[in-house]
This record gives sequence, structure tokens and C-alpha cells, in this order.
Amino acid sequence: MTDTPDTALKILIVDDDLDVLSAHARFLRVEGFEVSVASDAASAWGRLSEEPFDLMITDLKMPGDDGLALTQWVRESLPSLPVFLISGMASTPEVVEAMQLGAVDFLEKPV
Repeated sequence: MTDTPDTALKILIVDDDLDVLSAHARFLRVEGFEVSVASDAASAWGRLSEEPFDLMITDLKMPGDDGLALTQWVRESLPSLPVFLISGMASTPEVVEAMQLGAVDFLEKPV
């Protein structure tokens, strides 16, 4: 983590629902976090390859590669990055798989 008294934690939020993405980003910014956003896994991979983050929050169900694929990539490429998954429509097997892939937690929408 890059947290120091003078540095806000950097969070990447990934969600294909732009209203949800905007609301989560706005809330976290008000709370003092530095927030970047991505609307899909491919964009998230690009952001994660370009700059360091302290936490990633990703939606589970997205078009193209989903949150599970993104979490697996993070575990392989950035093993120390904590990942939270969120979803409004997750099944128990998906939650179990997310945790087995190394997700720190799984939150149900609305968060």
C-alpha cells in the first residue's frame, strides 16, 4: 500500500454500469480516496499496467471478460493488490469462485 499521511489511497473501480461507476467513484472521492475508473476488464488491465493502485473494486458481471477473469489476471500479475467484487446478481458458486481466486471480499449491490 502507498498510504502515507500526505497520500490518498488509490482505488480502481471497474463496472460497465456507468451510473453505478459514477456513484461509487463520487462517494469514494468525497471520503478522500484517489479514484480511477474503467468500464470493462480490458480498460482495467490497461490502467493496472500503467499505474499502481492500492485496491481494485470490480463488478462481477460485465460484457467481455468478467470480474472473475479480471480477478484471476490480478492474482497472477499483481498478487498483492486487494480485490473486492460487487454484484447484484451473483450466484453462490460465483461468490465461492471469487474467494478462491483471492478476492478479499464480495459485496452485494447496492453497496
